[in-house]
Amino acid sequence: MPTERTEQRKLAAIMFTDIVGYSALAQKNEAFALKLLEEHRQLLRPLFRKHQGTEIKTIGDAFLVEFTSTLEAIRCAAEIQEALKDYDAAASGQSVKIQIRIGLHMGDVVYRENDVFGDGVNIASRIEPLAKPGGICLSQQVYDQVHNKFAGKFIKLGAVTLKNIQTPLNVYRLLLPWEKGRSAFANQLAFRVRQKKTRTTVTAVLVLVFLLMAGWQIYLKGRPNARALSQEAKVLAAHSSSHLEGRVNNPKVIALLEKAVKADPNFAEAYAELALAYVIRLFLYAPEEKELEAKAYLAVERALSLKPNLPVAYLARGRLKWTPFNHFPHEDAINDFKHALALDPNLDEAHHYLGLVFVHIGLIEEARAEFKAAIALNPSNNGAQYRLGETLFYEGKFREARNVLETIDADFNPDLKEYQLGWAMFSSGQTEEAISRVQNYLQQHPGDRGGLLASVQAMMFAATGNHREAEKKIAAAQTRRGFGHFHHTEYNIACTYGLMNKTNKSVEWFEKATGDGFNCYPMFEKDRSLDSVRNDSRFREIMEIERKKWEYYRSKFGIF
Repeated sequence: MPTERTEQRKLAAIMFTDIVGYSALAQKNEAFALKLLEEHRQLLRPLFRKHQGTEIKTIGDAFLVEFTSTLEAIRCAAEIQEALKDYDAAASGQSVKIQIRIGLHMGDVVYRENDVFGDGVNIASRIEPLAKPGGICLSQQVYDQVHNKFAGKFIKLGAVTLKNIQTPLNVYRLLLPWEKGRSAFANQLAFRVRQKKTRTTVTAVLVLVFLLMAGWQIYLKGRPNARALSQEAKVLAAHSSSHLEGRVNNPKVIALLEKAVKADPNFAEAYAELALAYVIRLFLYAPEEKELEAKAYLAVERALSLKPNLPVAYLARGRLKWTPFNHFPHEDAINDFKHALALDPNLDEAHHYLGLVFVHIGLIEEARAEFKAAIALNPSNNGAQYRLGETLFYEGKFREARNVLETIDADFNPDLKEYQLGWAMFSSGQTEEAISRVQNYLQQHPGDRGGLLASVQAMMFAATGNHREAEKKIAAAQTRRGFGHFHHTEYNIACTYGLMNKTNKSVEWFEKATGDGFNCYPMFEKDRSLDSVRNDSRFREIMEIERKKWEYYRSKFGIF
Protein backbone atom coordinates (compact mmCIF):
# COMPACT_ATOMS: atom_id res chain seq x y z
CA MET A 1 0.00 0.00 0.00
CA PRO A 2 1.30 3.54 -0.68
CA THR A 3 2.88 5.49 2.16
CA GLU A 4 1.52 8.68 3.63
CA ARG A 5 3.49 10.70 1.10
CA THR A 6 1.88 9.27 -2.02
CA GLU A 7 -1.54 9.19 -3.61
CA GLN A 8 -2.64 6.32 -5.83
CA ARG A 9 -5.86 5.37 -7.60
CA LYS A 10 -6.55 1.74 -8.48
CA LEU A 11 -9.12 -1.04 -8.67
CA ALA A 12 -9.43 -3.07 -5.47
CA ALA A 13 -11.71 -5.43 -3.59
CA ILE A 14 -12.97 -3.81 -0.38
CA MET A 15 -14.34 -5.62 2.66
CA PHE A 16 -16.37 -3.86 5.33
CA THR A 17 -17.29 -5.71 8.53
CA ASP A 18 -19.40 -4.70 11.52
CA ILE A 19 -20.38 -6.46 14.75
CA VAL A 20 -24.13 -6.97 15.06
CA GLY A 21 -25.64 -5.17 18.07
CA TYR A 22 -22.31 -3.92 19.41
CA SER A 23 -23.45 -0.40 20.32
CA ALA A 24 -26.41 -1.74 22.29
CA LEU A 25 -24.16 -4.25 24.07
CA ALA A 26 -21.68 -1.50 24.97
CA GLN A 27 -24.51 0.49 26.53
CA LYS A 28 -25.46 -2.46 28.76
CA ASN A 29 -22.02 -3.81 29.66
CA GLU A 30 -19.10 -1.76 28.36
CA ALA A 31 -16.35 -3.89 29.92
CA PHE A 32 -17.73 -7.10 28.40
CA ALA A 33 -18.27 -5.35 25.04
CA LEU A 34 -14.64 -4.21 24.92
CA LYS A 35 -13.45 -7.73 25.80
CA LEU A 36 -15.60 -9.15 23.01
CA LEU A 37 -14.29 -6.51 20.60
CA GLU A 38 -10.67 -7.46 21.31
CA GLU A 39 -11.39 -11.18 20.89
CA HIS A 40 -13.12 -10.41 17.57
CA ARG A 41 -10.07 -8.48 16.36
CA GLN A 42 -7.70 -11.27 17.38
CA LEU A 43 -9.79 -13.77 15.43
CA LEU A 44 -10.08 -11.70 12.24
CA ARG A 45 -6.63 -10.18 11.80
CA PRO A 46 -4.75 -13.46 11.11
CA LEU A 47 -7.36 -14.32 8.49
CA PHE A 48 -6.87 -10.98 6.73
CA ARG A 49 -3.14 -11.69 6.51
CA LYS A 50 -3.72 -15.30 5.39
CA HIS A 51 -5.70 -14.05 2.38
CA GLN A 52 -3.35 -11.17 1.51
CA GLY A 53 -5.73 -8.58 2.91
CA THR A 54 -4.46 -5.18 4.05
CA GLU A 55 -6.19 -3.73 7.09
CA ILE A 56 -6.79 -0.07 6.26
CA LYS A 57 -8.30 0.89 9.59
CA THR A 58 -10.75 0.04 12.33
CA ILE A 59 -13.75 2.27 12.90
CA GLY A 60 -15.05 1.38 16.33
CA ASP A 61 -16.16 -2.25 15.96
CA ALA A 62 -15.82 -2.22 12.15
CA PHE A 63 -12.94 -3.26 9.89
CA LEU A 64 -12.08 -1.75 6.50
CA VAL A 65 -9.84 -4.16 4.58
CA GLU A 66 -8.43 -4.08 1.03
CA PHE A 67 -7.66 -7.13 -1.13
CA THR A 68 -5.92 -7.22 -4.49
CA SER A 69 -7.96 -10.31 -5.39
CA THR A 70 -11.76 -10.59 -5.20
CA LEU A 71 -11.39 -14.36 -4.89
CA GLU A 72 -9.21 -14.00 -1.79
CA ALA A 73 -11.69 -11.48 -0.40
CA ILE A 74 -14.66 -13.89 -0.67
CA ARG A 75 -12.56 -16.77 0.67
CA CYS A 76 -11.51 -14.62 3.62
CA ALA A 77 -15.12 -13.56 4.30
CA ALA A 78 -16.33 -17.17 4.29
CA GLU A 79 -13.49 -18.29 6.57
CA ILE A 80 -14.21 -15.43 8.97
CA GLN A 81 -17.85 -16.45 9.35
CA GLU A 82 -16.84 -20.09 9.82
CA ALA A 83 -14.27 -19.13 12.47
CA LEU A 84 -16.85 -17.03 14.33
CA LYS A 85 -19.41 -19.84 14.14
CA ASP A 86 -16.86 -22.21 15.70
CA TYR A 87 -15.92 -19.61 18.32
CA ASP A 88 -19.57 -19.13 19.34
CA ALA A 89 -20.09 -22.89 19.52
CA ALA A 90 -17.03 -23.27 21.79
CA ALA A 91 -18.20 -20.38 24.00
CA SER A 92 -21.51 -22.11 24.73
CA GLY A 93 -21.71 -20.66 28.23
CA GLN A 94 -21.44 -17.11 26.94
CA SER A 95 -24.79 -15.38 26.58
CA VAL A 96 -23.62 -13.01 23.84
CA LYS A 97 -22.11 -14.34 20.62
CA ILE A 98 -19.88 -12.56 18.13
CA GLN A 99 -21.89 -12.11 14.98
CA ILE A 100 -20.77 -9.85 12.18
CA ARG A 101 -22.09 -8.71 8.84
CA ILE A 102 -19.71 -8.53 5.88
CA GLY A 103 -20.06 -6.43 2.73
CA LEU A 104 -17.82 -6.85 -0.33
CA HIS A 105 -17.40 -4.65 -3.38
CA MET A 106 -14.82 -4.22 -6.11
CA GLY A 107 -14.34 -0.70 -7.38
CA ASP A 108 -12.14 2.32 -7.96
CA VAL A 109 -10.46 3.62 -4.80
CA VAL A 110 -7.95 6.34 -3.94
CA TYR A 111 -5.13 5.70 -1.47
CA ARG A 112 -3.90 8.70 0.45
CA GLU A 113 -2.14 9.07 3.82
CA ASN A 114 -2.51 5.39 4.79
CA ASP A 115 -6.23 5.61 4.16
CA VAL A 116 -8.52 4.71 1.29
CA PHE A 117 -11.40 6.70 -0.18
CA GLY A 118 -13.87 6.57 -3.08
CA ASP A 119 -17.03 4.81 -4.25
CA GLY A 120 -15.44 1.41 -3.75
CA VAL A 121 -15.29 2.06 0.00
CA ASN A 122 -18.69 3.76 0.18
CA ILE A 123 -20.49 0.94 -1.64
CA ALA A 124 -18.89 -1.79 0.51
CA SER A 125 -19.97 0.07 3.66
CA ARG A 126 -23.53 0.42 2.30
CA ILE A 127 -23.77 -3.27 1.32
CA GLU A 128 -22.60 -4.56 4.71
CA PRO A 129 -25.85 -3.66 6.64
CA LEU A 130 -27.87 -5.58 4.04
CA ALA A 131 -26.29 -8.87 5.11
CA LYS A 132 -28.04 -10.84 7.81
CA PRO A 133 -26.20 -11.45 11.11
CA GLY A 134 -23.41 -13.92 10.40
CA GLY A 135 -23.86 -13.39 6.66
CA ILE A 136 -22.05 -12.03 3.62
CA CYS A 137 -23.42 -9.76 0.89
CA LEU A 138 -21.54 -8.76 -2.24
CA SER A 139 -21.98 -6.50 -5.22
CA GLN A 140 -22.53 -7.50 -8.85
CA GLN A 141 -18.88 -6.61 -9.55
CA VAL A 142 -17.59 -9.11 -6.99
CA TYR A 143 -20.10 -11.77 -8.10
CA ASP A 144 -18.95 -11.46 -11.72
CA GLN A 145 -15.38 -12.19 -10.66
CA VAL A 146 -15.93 -15.11 -8.28
CA HIS A 147 -19.18 -16.99 -9.01
CA ASN A 148 -17.47 -19.54 -11.32
CA LYS A 149 -14.29 -19.83 -9.23
CA PHE A 150 -15.54 -20.08 -5.65
CA ALA A 151 -17.18 -23.30 -4.45
CA GLY A 152 -20.27 -21.73 -2.94
CA LYS A 153 -23.86 -20.91 -3.79
CA PHE A 154 -24.81 -17.31 -4.49
CA ILE A 155 -28.38 -16.03 -4.22
CA LYS A 156 -29.43 -12.92 -6.10
CA LEU A 157 -31.33 -10.58 -3.80
CA GLY A 158 -32.14 -7.94 -6.39
CA ALA A 159 -31.27 -4.35 -7.13
CA VAL A 160 -31.02 -1.78 -4.36
CA THR A 161 -30.54 1.97 -4.27
CA LEU A 162 -27.71 2.81 -1.90
CA LYS A 163 -27.33 6.11 -0.10
CA ASN A 164 -25.29 8.67 -2.10
CA ILE A 165 -24.82 6.15 -4.95
CA GLN A 166 -26.67 7.21 -8.09
CA THR A 167 -27.12 3.88 -9.89
CA PRO A 168 -29.06 0.96 -8.31
CA LEU A 169 -26.80 -2.01 -7.65
CA ASN A 170 -27.49 -5.76 -7.76
CA VAL A 171 -26.68 -7.43 -4.46
CA TYR A 172 -25.98 -11.13 -3.86
CA ARG A 173 -25.85 -13.25 -0.74
CA LEU A 174 -23.34 -16.05 -0.24
CA LEU A 175 -25.14 -19.09 1.15
CA LEU A 176 -22.75 -20.55 3.72
CA PRO A 177 -22.54 -24.36 4.10
CA TRP A 178 -24.27 -24.43 7.50
CA GLU A 179 -27.14 -22.17 6.44
CA LYS A 180 -30.45 -23.51 5.23
CA GLY A 181 -31.36 -22.59 1.68
CA ARG A 182 -34.61 -20.73 1.02
CA SER A 183 -36.52 -19.99 -2.13
CA ALA A 184 -35.45 -17.01 -4.21
CA PHE A 185 -38.72 -15.31 -3.27
CA ALA A 186 -38.11 -15.84 0.45
CA ASN A 187 -34.58 -14.51 0.23
CA GLN A 188 -35.67 -11.40 -1.65
CA LEU A 189 -38.51 -10.80 0.79
CA ALA A 190 -36.14 -11.03 3.77
CA PHE A 191 -33.77 -8.69 1.99
CA ARG A 192 -36.51 -6.10 1.38
CA VAL A 193 -37.61 -6.29 5.00
CA ARG A 194 -34.04 -5.50 6.09
CA GLN A 195 -34.03 -2.53 3.70
CA LYS A 196 -37.30 -1.02 4.91
CA LYS A 197 -39.58 -1.70 7.86
CA THR A 198 -43.13 -2.68 7.09
CA ARG A 199 -46.16 -0.62 8.16
CA THR A 200 -47.10 -3.28 10.67
CA THR A 201 -43.73 -2.97 12.40
CA VAL A 202 -43.98 0.81 12.49
CA THR A 203 -47.50 0.65 13.96
CA ALA A 204 -46.37 -1.79 16.62
CA VAL A 205 -43.49 0.48 17.58
CA LEU A 206 -45.82 3.48 17.89
CA VAL A 207 -48.19 1.53 20.12
CA LEU A 208 -45.27 0.37 22.27
CA VAL A 209 -43.98 3.94 22.62
CA PHE A 210 -47.42 5.14 23.69
CA LEU A 211 -47.72 2.41 26.33
CA LEU A 212 -44.27 3.14 27.73
CA MET A 213 -44.68 6.92 28.03
CA ALA A 214 -46.22 6.84 31.51
CA GLY A 215 -43.49 4.56 32.84
CA TRP A 216 -40.82 6.70 31.21
CA GLN A 217 -42.09 9.84 32.99
CA ILE A 218 -41.85 8.05 36.32
CA TYR A 219 -38.30 6.94 35.49
CA LEU A 220 -37.27 10.50 34.55
CA LYS A 221 -38.21 11.81 37.98
CA GLY A 222 -35.95 9.34 39.76
CA ARG A 223 -32.82 9.34 37.59
CA PRO A 224 -29.69 11.49 38.18
CA ASN A 225 -29.65 14.90 36.48
CA ALA A 226 -27.63 14.24 33.34
CA ARG A 227 -27.50 17.93 32.40
CA ALA A 228 -26.07 18.88 35.78
CA LEU A 229 -23.41 16.16 35.54
CA SER A 230 -22.47 17.31 32.04
CA GLN A 231 -22.26 20.94 33.11
CA GLU A 232 -20.01 20.03 36.03
CA ALA A 233 -17.75 18.14 33.62
CA LYS A 234 -17.60 21.15 31.26
CA VAL A 235 -16.61 23.48 34.11
CA LEU A 236 -13.89 21.07 35.21
CA ALA A 237 -12.60 20.70 31.64
CA ALA A 238 -12.57 24.47 31.22
CA HIS A 239 -10.26 24.69 34.25
CA SER A 240 -7.84 22.20 32.69
CA SER A 241 -6.02 24.53 30.31
CA SER A 242 -2.62 23.38 31.53
CA HIS A 243 -1.08 19.96 30.99
CA LEU A 244 -0.75 19.37 34.73
CA GLU A 245 -4.32 20.42 35.55
CA GLY A 246 -5.60 18.26 32.74
CA ARG A 247 -3.80 15.17 34.02
CA VAL A 248 -5.59 15.52 37.37
CA ASN A 249 -8.99 16.59 36.05
CA ASN A 250 -9.37 14.38 32.99
CA PRO A 251 -10.36 11.18 34.90
CA LYS A 252 -12.92 13.22 36.85
CA VAL A 253 -14.37 14.64 33.64
CA ILE A 254 -14.67 11.14 32.18
CA ALA A 255 -16.38 9.81 35.32
CA LEU A 256 -18.94 12.64 35.30
CA LEU A 257 -19.75 12.23 31.62
CA GLU A 258 -20.04 8.45 31.90
CA LYS A 259 -22.63 9.02 34.65
CA ALA A 260 -24.39 11.58 32.45
CA VAL A 261 -24.82 9.24 29.47
CA LYS A 262 -25.87 6.43 31.78
CA ALA A 263 -28.53 8.70 33.25
CA ASP A 264 -29.66 9.84 29.81
CA PRO A 265 -28.69 7.46 26.96
CA ASN A 266 -30.00 10.00 24.43
CA PHE A 267 -27.82 12.90 25.60
CA ALA A 268 -25.85 13.53 22.40
CA GLU A 269 -23.77 16.43 23.72
CA ALA A 270 -22.55 14.37 26.68
CA TYR A 271 -21.50 11.53 24.37
CA ALA A 272 -19.53 13.99 22.22
CA GLU A 273 -17.80 15.55 25.23
CA LEU A 274 -17.07 12.06 26.56
CA ALA A 275 -15.45 11.07 23.25
CA LEU A 276 -13.31 14.20 23.46
CA ALA A 277 -12.27 13.37 27.03
CA TYR A 278 -11.33 9.82 26.02
CA VAL A 279 -9.19 11.14 23.14
CA ILE A 280 -7.42 13.63 25.39
CA ARG A 281 -6.60 10.89 27.88
CA LEU A 282 -5.40 8.48 25.19
CA PHE A 283 -3.26 11.02 23.38
CA LEU A 284 -1.85 13.11 26.24
CA TYR A 285 -1.92 11.06 29.41
CA ALA A 286 -2.43 7.33 28.96
CA PRO A 287 -1.46 5.99 25.50
CA GLU A 288 -1.11 2.54 27.06
CA GLU A 289 -4.91 2.42 27.66
CA LYS A 290 -5.64 1.17 24.14
CA GLU A 291 -9.31 0.48 24.89
CA LEU A 292 -9.92 4.24 25.01
CA GLU A 293 -9.82 4.41 21.20
CA ALA A 294 -12.76 2.02 20.85
CA LYS A 295 -14.61 3.80 23.64
CA ALA A 296 -14.11 7.15 21.90
CA TYR A 297 -15.35 5.79 18.57
CA LEU A 298 -18.45 4.37 20.24
CA ALA A 299 -19.19 7.65 22.00
CA VAL A 300 -18.75 9.85 18.92
CA GLU A 301 -20.82 7.48 16.76
CA ARG A 302 -23.57 7.52 19.37
CA ALA A 303 -23.48 11.33 19.50
CA LEU A 304 -23.77 11.66 15.73
CA SER A 305 -26.52 9.06 15.51
CA LEU A 306 -28.53 11.13 17.99
CA LYS A 307 -27.59 14.55 16.52
CA PRO A 308 -26.03 14.38 13.05
CA ASN A 309 -25.26 18.12 13.09
CA LEU A 310 -23.62 18.34 16.50
CA PRO A 311 -20.48 20.54 16.13
CA VAL A 312 -18.56 19.19 19.13
CA ALA A 313 -19.02 15.64 17.80
CA TYR A 314 -17.11 16.56 14.64
CA LEU A 315 -14.44 18.24 16.77
CA ALA A 316 -14.14 15.03 18.78
CA ARG A 317 -14.07 12.85 15.67
CA GLY A 318 -11.40 15.02 14.05
CA ARG A 319 -9.20 14.77 17.13
CA LEU A 320 -9.80 11.03 17.35
CA LYS A 321 -8.74 10.56 13.75
CA TRP A 322 -5.72 12.87 14.01
CA THR A 323 -3.60 10.73 16.31
CA PRO A 324 -0.48 8.57 15.89
CA PHE A 325 -2.72 5.50 16.18
CA ASN A 326 -4.33 6.54 12.86
CA HIS A 327 -1.14 7.96 11.26
CA PHE A 328 -2.36 11.59 11.37
CA PRO A 329 -4.70 11.68 8.33
CA HIS A 330 -4.47 15.45 7.82
CA GLU A 331 -7.13 16.00 5.18
CA ASP A 332 -9.68 13.82 6.93
CA ALA A 333 -9.17 15.70 10.21
CA ILE A 334 -9.30 19.09 8.47
CA ASN A 335 -12.66 18.20 6.95
CA ASP A 336 -14.08 17.29 10.36
CA PHE A 337 -12.79 20.49 11.99
CA LYS A 338 -14.12 22.57 9.11
CA HIS A 339 -17.47 20.79 9.38
CA ALA A 340 -17.58 21.61 13.10
CA LEU A 341 -16.87 25.28 12.34
CA ALA A 342 -19.47 25.42 9.57
CA LEU A 343 -22.02 24.29 12.18
CA ASP A 344 -20.63 26.54 14.94
CA PRO A 345 -18.11 29.25 13.93
CA ASN A 346 -17.62 30.09 17.62
CA LEU A 347 -16.10 26.73 18.58
CA ASP A 348 -12.65 27.96 19.61
CA GLU A 349 -11.08 24.50 20.00
CA ALA A 350 -12.04 23.62 16.43
CA HIS A 351 -10.13 26.72 15.27
CA HIS A 352 -7.21 25.70 17.51
CA TYR A 353 -6.97 22.15 16.16
CA LEU A 354 -7.54 23.17 12.57
CA GLY A 355 -4.57 25.51 13.00
CA LEU A 356 -2.51 22.75 14.56
CA VAL A 357 -3.05 20.51 11.53
CA PHE A 358 -2.22 23.43 9.24
CA VAL A 359 1.12 23.90 11.04
CA HIS A 360 1.99 20.25 10.47
CA ILE A 361 1.35 20.52 6.71
CA GLY A 362 3.23 23.79 6.29
CA LEU A 363 0.28 26.21 5.95
CA ILE A 364 1.80 28.60 8.47
CA GLU A 365 -0.22 31.73 7.75
CA GLU A 366 -3.45 29.75 7.67
CA ALA A 367 -2.52 28.21 11.02
CA ARG A 368 -1.79 31.63 12.50
CA ALA A 369 -5.19 32.89 11.37
CA GLU A 370 -6.94 29.96 13.06
CA PHE A 371 -5.03 30.42 16.33
CA LYS A 372 -5.92 34.13 16.36
CA ALA A 373 -9.58 33.26 15.73
CA ALA A 374 -9.52 30.82 18.67
CA ILE A 375 -7.99 33.44 20.97
CA ALA A 376 -10.49 36.09 19.87
CA LEU A 377 -13.31 33.73 20.85
CA ASN A 378 -11.64 32.55 24.05
CA PRO A 379 -8.72 34.61 25.41
CA SER A 380 -8.09 31.81 27.95
CA ASN A 381 -7.25 29.30 25.22
CA ASN A 382 -3.63 28.70 26.27
CA GLY A 383 -3.15 26.12 23.55
CA ALA A 384 -3.90 28.55 20.74
CA GLN A 385 -1.75 31.26 22.34
CA TYR A 386 1.13 28.85 22.63
CA ARG A 387 0.75 27.73 19.02
CA LEU A 388 1.16 31.30 17.83
CA GLY A 389 4.70 31.13 19.18
CA GLU A 390 5.11 27.75 17.55
CA THR A 391 4.36 29.19 14.10
CA LEU A 392 7.33 31.54 14.54
CA PHE A 393 9.43 28.59 15.69
CA TYR A 394 8.55 26.64 12.54
CA GLU A 395 9.48 29.64 10.41
CA GLY A 396 12.94 29.73 12.03
CA LYS A 397 12.20 33.07 13.76
CA PHE A 398 13.65 31.85 17.03
CA ARG A 399 14.02 35.16 18.88
CA GLU A 400 10.42 36.13 18.14
CA ALA A 401 9.25 32.63 19.05
CA ARG A 402 11.07 32.81 22.37
CA ASN A 403 9.43 36.12 23.23
CA VAL A 404 5.98 34.61 22.71
CA LEU A 405 6.68 31.23 24.34
CA GLU A 406 8.02 32.79 27.52
CA THR A 407 4.69 34.55 28.13
CA ILE A 408 2.78 31.26 28.31
CA ASP A 409 1.97 29.63 31.63
CA ALA A 410 4.78 27.17 32.39
CA ASP A 411 2.24 24.49 33.31
CA PHE A 412 0.56 24.52 29.86
CA ASN A 413 2.82 21.74 28.55
CA PRO A 414 6.16 21.92 30.37
CA ASP A 415 8.11 19.42 28.24
CA LEU A 416 7.02 20.99 24.96
CA LYS A 417 7.72 24.51 26.19
CA GLU A 418 11.21 23.68 27.46
CA TYR A 419 12.05 21.83 24.24
CA GLN A 420 11.10 24.73 21.99
CA LEU A 421 12.52 27.42 24.28
CA GLY A 422 15.78 25.49 24.63
CA TRP A 423 16.27 25.13 20.88
CA ALA A 424 15.15 28.72 20.25
CA MET A 425 17.80 29.94 22.72
CA PHE A 426 20.46 27.67 21.21
CA SER A 427 19.64 28.81 17.67
CA SER A 428 19.78 32.43 18.79
CA GLY A 429 23.37 32.03 19.96
CA GLN A 430 22.80 31.35 23.66
CA THR A 431 24.55 28.00 23.46
CA GLU A 432 25.66 27.36 27.04
CA GLU A 433 22.53 28.85 28.56
CA ALA A 434 20.33 26.61 26.39
CA ILE A 435 22.27 23.42 27.19
CA SER A 436 22.19 24.24 30.89
CA ARG A 437 18.48 25.10 30.85
CA VAL A 438 17.41 21.80 29.28
CA GLN A 439 19.74 19.80 31.50
CA ASN A 440 18.44 21.47 34.68
CA TYR A 441 14.84 20.93 33.60
CA LEU A 442 15.44 17.21 32.98
CA GLN A 443 17.06 16.81 36.38
CA GLN A 444 13.84 18.10 37.96
CA HIS A 445 11.45 16.42 35.46
CA PRO A 446 13.15 13.25 34.15
CA GLY A 447 10.02 11.76 32.52
CA ASP A 448 10.47 13.27 29.03
CA ARG A 449 7.45 11.43 27.59
CA GLY A 450 7.83 11.52 23.84
CA GLY A 451 11.60 12.05 23.86
CA LEU A 452 11.52 15.70 22.74
CA LEU A 453 13.98 16.92 25.36
CA ALA A 454 16.46 14.10 24.79
CA SER A 455 16.28 14.74 21.06
CA VAL A 456 16.91 18.48 21.44
CA GLN A 457 19.86 17.68 23.68
CA ALA A 458 21.13 15.40 20.92
CA MET A 459 20.93 18.29 18.43
CA MET A 460 22.78 20.60 20.80
CA PHE A 461 25.57 18.10 21.40
CA ALA A 462 25.87 17.37 17.68
CA ALA A 463 26.05 21.07 16.83
CA THR A 464 28.83 21.60 19.38
CA GLY A 465 30.85 18.59 18.17
CA ASN A 466 30.10 16.23 21.05
CA HIS A 467 28.95 13.35 18.87
CA ARG A 468 29.33 10.69 21.55
CA GLU A 469 26.83 12.43 23.84
CA ALA A 470 24.57 13.10 20.88
CA GLU A 471 24.38 9.36 20.15
CA LYS A 472 23.51 8.65 23.80
CA LYS A 473 20.67 11.15 23.69
CA ILE A 474 19.36 9.66 20.43
CA ALA A 475 19.30 6.25 22.10
CA ALA A 476 17.36 7.72 25.03
CA ALA A 477 14.88 9.53 22.76
CA GLN A 478 14.12 6.37 20.77
CA THR A 479 12.80 4.64 23.88
CA ARG A 480 9.98 7.21 24.14
CA ARG A 481 8.14 6.11 20.98
CA GLY A 482 4.38 5.71 21.33
CA PHE A 483 3.59 8.94 23.13
CA GLY A 484 2.18 12.10 21.54
CA HIS A 485 3.67 13.58 18.39
CA PHE A 486 6.74 11.32 18.20
CA HIS A 487 7.27 12.52 14.63
CA HIS A 488 8.85 15.69 16.07
CA THR A 489 11.36 13.54 17.94
CA GLU A 490 12.04 11.62 14.73
CA TYR A 491 12.63 14.88 12.89
CA ASN A 492 15.04 16.09 15.60
CA ILE A 493 16.98 12.83 15.33
CA ALA A 494 17.20 13.35 11.56
CA CYS A 495 18.57 16.84 12.19
CA THR A 496 21.06 15.48 14.74
CA TYR A 497 22.46 13.00 12.24
CA GLY A 498 22.51 15.78 9.64
CA LEU A 499 24.61 17.92 11.98
CA MET A 500 26.98 14.96 12.42
CA ASN A 501 27.20 14.43 8.61
CA LYS A 502 25.72 10.93 8.90
CA THR A 503 23.67 11.13 5.73
CA ASN A 504 22.08 7.68 5.60
CA LYS A 505 20.79 7.81 9.15
CA SER A 506 19.63 11.39 8.74
CA VAL A 507 17.59 10.53 5.64
CA GLU A 508 16.22 7.39 7.31
CA TRP A 509 14.86 9.37 10.27
CA PHE A 510 13.65 12.19 8.03
CA GLU A 511 11.62 9.65 6.08
CA LYS A 512 10.18 8.29 9.32
CA ALA A 513 9.14 11.78 10.47
CA THR A 514 7.42 12.68 7.22
CA GLY A 515 5.85 9.24 7.01
CA ASP A 516 4.46 9.62 10.53
CA GLY A 517 2.61 12.85 9.80
CA PHE A 518 5.08 15.73 10.10
CA ASN A 519 4.93 17.37 6.67
CA CYS A 520 5.99 20.99 7.19
CA TYR A 521 7.77 21.47 3.86
CA PRO A 522 8.57 25.22 4.32
CA MET A 523 10.39 24.37 7.56
CA PHE A 524 12.32 21.55 5.88
CA GLU A 525 13.46 23.97 3.18
CA LYS A 526 14.91 26.46 5.69
CA ASP A 527 16.31 24.17 8.39
CA ARG A 528 20.13 24.52 8.34
CA SER A 529 20.48 21.30 10.33
CA LEU A 530 19.70 19.35 7.16
CA ASP A 531 22.14 21.18 4.88
CA SER A 532 24.64 18.30 4.84
CA VAL A 533 22.09 15.89 3.29
CA ARG A 534 20.48 18.13 0.67
CA ASN A 535 22.51 16.64 -2.19
CA ASP A 536 21.55 13.07 -1.29
CA SER A 537 19.30 11.54 -3.96
CA ARG A 538 16.93 9.89 -1.46
CA PHE A 539 16.56 13.13 0.46
CA ARG A 540 15.81 15.05 -2.74
CA GLU A 541 13.21 12.46 -3.69
CA ILE A 542 11.47 12.76 -0.31
CA MET A 543 11.60 16.54 -0.50
CA GLU A 544 10.02 16.50 -3.95
CA ILE A 545 7.17 14.37 -2.63
CA GLU A 546 6.76 16.71 0.34
CA ARG A 547 6.75 19.74 -1.95
CA LYS A 548 3.98 18.26 -4.10
CA LYS A 549 2.01 17.36 -1.01
CA TRP A 550 2.41 20.89 0.36
CA GLU A 551 1.29 22.39 -2.95
CA TYR A 552 -1.76 20.11 -2.94
CA TYR A 553 -2.73 21.21 0.58
CA ARG A 554 -2.06 24.83 -0.27
CA SER A 555 -4.27 24.63 -3.38
CA LYS A 556 -7.08 23.00 -1.40
CA PHE A 557 -6.93 24.78 1.95
CA GLY A 558 -4.65 27.79 1.47
CA ILE A 559 -6.04 31.31 1.75
CA PHE A 560 -2.80 33.32 1.72
